[in-house]
Amino acid sequence: MGFLDTHLYGDPSVVLGPVWTSPPPALVKLNCDGAWVAQTGCAGGGVWGCWLRDGIGCFIRAGGTRDVRCVSALVEAKAVQEVLTRCLECGYGKVAVESDSLSLINMLNHEVAMDLEIEGILFDI
Repeated sequence: MGFLDTHLYGDPSVVLGPVWTSPPPALVKLNCDGAWVAQTGCAGGGVWGCWLRDGIGCFIRAGGTRDVRCVSALVEAKAVQEVLTRCLECGYGKVAVESDSLSLINMLNHEVAMDLEIEGILFDI
């Protein structure tokens, strides 16, 4: 396989990861993620980011910021809180949220007990 085949089309032996799926009708979809470094116990570079797309995947907006919180669940929860606030400010009242933090999503869906360190943020969400 040549350079262009490998770099433009990828290696056929590589298994692709999850693919973006559209939200239910009439909703926009918000994907967000916080970065956290376990070795230091702090947000990885103190960063979280998000991107918002419509029902067919067209880009609407993206954002992110630095964050100094030092618990991964707190970084993830703050990311969701901040971007949902921005969605409301932009007129998006129906938003599907997707995060790689299963524990946060389970807490938001009331499937597990809330983490006391992030309880206040969860109630705001």
